[in-house]
Amino acid sequence: MKEQQVKLSKLFKSGRWFGYGLTVDGKLLSNQKEVSFTTTPLGENNSVVVEFECNLSMMADAPDIHLD
Repeated sequence: MKEQQVKLSKLFKSGRWFGYGLTVDGKLLSNQKEVSFTTTPLGENNSVVVEFECNLSMMADAPDIHLD
C-alpha cells in the first residue's frame, strides 16, 4: 500500500483565516476536533497533535493494513 503525504493546511471561512487542519491530496481529513502545536527551538522539528472524534462510521468497513 502506498503511503500518502499528510499536509498541515490553513483553513479559511468566508475569506478569513479559521485555523489549521490535516489534509491528504487537498482533502480535509474528517472528524478532526482540535489541532495543537508544540514549538521547538529553531532547527528542530515542531510537533502537531490532532484530536479526532471517533464514531462507529470511522471503524465500519475500515481496511486492515499489513505492514512489511
